[in-house]
Amino acid sequence: MGDESEVRDPAEEAVAQLPPRWEVRIQTTRDPVAEETALYRKMAKEVDGRYDDVSGGENGS
Repeated sequence: MGDESEVRDPAEEAVAQLPPRWEVRIQTTRDPVAEETALYRKMAKEVDGRYDDVSGGENGS
């Protein structure tokens, strides 16, 4: 017969392969998407001004 260390429970194997229940998220002090959007808005002008009254988030720009 085989060694007992080689025999593994299929249910335990399945649980061991599951991803963790949580995600790691990093909180940043700046928003690169908002910065890039602000840069493009400085370079160009909207044709119809539809986004002129949209605030820039927390910065209000």
